[in-house]
Amino acid sequence: MQSFISYAAVGRMVGTYHANSSDLSYGVLITNDNLEFPAISNGAALKKIRADIEANQTPTLQTWRVYPRTRPVLQFALIRNIQFQPINASVIDQFNIVGELAQTSKRSTIIRVYRSSRGLNLLAEDSATISFTLKLNGAIPDAHLGEIWAIDAARNGNHLDIRSAKYVAPSRDSNLHVQPPLENGQILQPVVNHSRFFRVQVAGRTFVGKRSVQLEGGMLHIDDQPIVSTNFAVVTGPIRSIHADRITPMQNEFILQSQ
Repeated sequence: MQSFISYAAVGRMVGTYHANSSDLSYGVLITNDNLEFPAISNGAALKKIRADIEANQTPTLQTWRVYPRTRPVLQFALIRNIQFQPINASVIDQFNIVGELAQTSKRSTIIRVYRSSRGLNLLAEDSATISFTLKLNGAIPDAHLGEIWAIDAARNGNHLDIRSAKYVAPSRDSNLHVQPPLENGQILQPVVNHSRFFRVQVAGRTFVGKRSVQLEGGMLHIDDQPIVSTNFAVVTGPIRSIHADRITPMQNEFILQSQ
């Protein structure tokens, strides 16, 4: 069983995309309940939209795979249109969100989601940041700030409502006890508080593990699972063991490099 965590914020919607005449990647998504949302098209979705316009086809109702944002208002990035018939109503306006509990009240919950460095310009967000927050209607009972939760949410008009939530992992612990300088390839012996998780950042992507991290031959492994091809990673949190060609201890983190 994999112990690393993949953050997520994705869903499916039915709607008609109306592109701006000056820039096809920006427009509005008109849903099947006649609501309008700011939207941006990207990748396969933009390719399909451009092809339809060049063929003089009128925008039609389609099913879209989307990334949601809630700042300043609910809006969506269209990733691709999903071609299947009939449309499965049970998955429409449903969203899968995995992230850290950033703020909570009796009526709303704010979840922080870490994202990949690719596509940072979606919905005009600051490309220097590696995370964003989603505001959801509803509360998660007995949840604590910083914990990681997997949430099933549903669009309700202009908002996203929590339908169910599943606890995933405890809050991140950034109080890493820095060890003395390490030799190349040396194993870091047990640190502190093994029950908690550590976090690994690679090119804006964030993964979470609980036992070990290894960077060897340009491949990053977390808890013995191959994750991504890279030569550089930053690790924070209590770690049981760590291995890389070069390990540089910094304040509250380790920088890993492979030759």
